[in-house]
Amino acid sequence: MNSDPKFAEEVERAEMEANETVENALYEAALSGNVVAAQVWLYNRMPDRWKDKRAATAIAQAFAASGTEMEAARARAAGLSEEDFYAAMEGIHRRETGDEAPTFDAGGPDPESPPALAPGPPPEQA
Repeated sequence: MNSDPKFAEEVERAEMEANETVENALYEAALSGNVVAAQVWLYNRMPDRWKDKRAATAIAQAFAASGTEMEAARARAAGLSEEDFYAAMEGIHRRETGDEAPTFDAGGPDPESPPALAPGPPPEQA
């Protein structure tokens, strides 16, 4: 990819298309009542309003050894910035699995809502 810019562009385009396909499937699953898909969508699209409190608890448990420390760790986890939260989660993932945690571009632009997969008119704009 480093020696062939055209190939690198094609790989990037293919990855974007694959991501759009998965995003469309997630969106449709969420709309069809799949609770986990809806949670994933909301956690990623509206993180200020929707947070996985279990994740904050997992961070607290990873940092705490006793009940008192657990409460202090929960308070610290609840106050983490998004960047620190993901860094802590990546550390926990690495420690528990030995693998690098999956990453995403949190600073990138928010993708537009995917179009419906079913044929028909496009959704109305609000």
